Amino acid sequence: MVAVRVVIVDDSSFVRAVLKDLLEADPGIEVVGEAVNGLDALEKISALKPDLVTMDIEMPEMNGLEAIEQIMGGEDALPILVFTSLDDAGTAYDAISRGALELLPKPNMDSFNSDYFARRIKLLSKVKVVRHIRSGMAVKRVRVNKTGPPSVGTFPKIIAIASSTGGPSALIGLFSGLTHPLDMPVVVSQHIAQGFDEGLMKWLNRETPQAQVKIGVPGEKVKPGTIYLSPANGNMEITSSGMIAVSPFEPGDIYTPSCDKLFESVARTYGASCVAIVLTGMGNDGTRGAQAVKRAGGRTIGQDEASCVVYGMPKAALEAGCIDDQMSLTDIGRYLNGLIRK
Repeated sequence: MVAVRVVIVDDSSFVRAVLKDLLEADPGIEVVGEAVNGLDALEKISALKPDLVTMDIEMPEMNGLEAIEQIMGGEDALPILVFTSLDDAGTAYDAISRGALELLPKPNMDSFNSDYFARRIKLLSKVKVVRHIRSGMAVKRVRVNKTGPPSVGTFPKIIAIASSTGGPSALIGLFSGLTHPLDMPVVVSQHIAQGFDEGLMKWLNRETPQAQVKIGVPGEKVKPGTIYLSPANGNMEITSSGMIAVSPFEPGDIYTPSCDKLFESVARTYGASCVAIVLTGMGNDGTRGAQAVKRAGGRTIGQDEASCVVYGMPKAALEAGCIDDQMSLTDIGRYLNGLIRK
């Protein structure tokens, strides 16, 4: 087995040492270089040709955001995993808009799940970022269909969205492209590390003029024109009375917050009056939930491979036979705008 070659970029020697120890505990990963800032990173990447880079944000001379922008716009574009402190979570989402794949909190030896970390490194290293970033998959507004909205049949009472790796960029593309507030609530389960949900909410709100983006609060009734994000510390569900409930994670949960649980709750509450959309991401979370929505008579949509950063979750749902329509991200945006009665 060929080891995944990694370059660690961080101005803290302590953090670099911790990351190196965590990575090299897995025989399938090799740390081939370290860099102390963005400029150093550009040189190391050019010389060492790694499979993946871990990137800090706040660094002297050239920070992580500038480095990511240069890396993803050059010949050495590659998967980038950002490690940052929770204090920088809001700024860190700008790294996603520049082409980074995922955010994680800075690790320490006492509290970090090294097996999960190694697994993410191996999966992210396989993402073909050059094709996606250069074909315009960095954050941008989804164009509205100028020839008129698509036929949507009956109007649903709720839209539920599942997303993971590549999801923040896909979400901001969809929400920034809304022409008016939607006539129904939108609920979203985006796989995210604990502590980063607040930053995601603020980032999405900056680019979503036609809706308010909120973190779901237990006991709050969902209302039209509002987008509710599952909190990072639990699984959001919608009760029979249209209220938000948040259940704790269970031992063995791999994907958090759970897309399946959100979809299943929406299927129970809204039946045929719901739409489930499975966006880019690794794994198969959302498949079981999409099956529940389909059984209830609701509509299911999967993002197509060409517009996905990672064609994992939509592919799993499609292969399970529970996707009614496979669409590009642009066409999903057109579909959402077609749901606006105004």
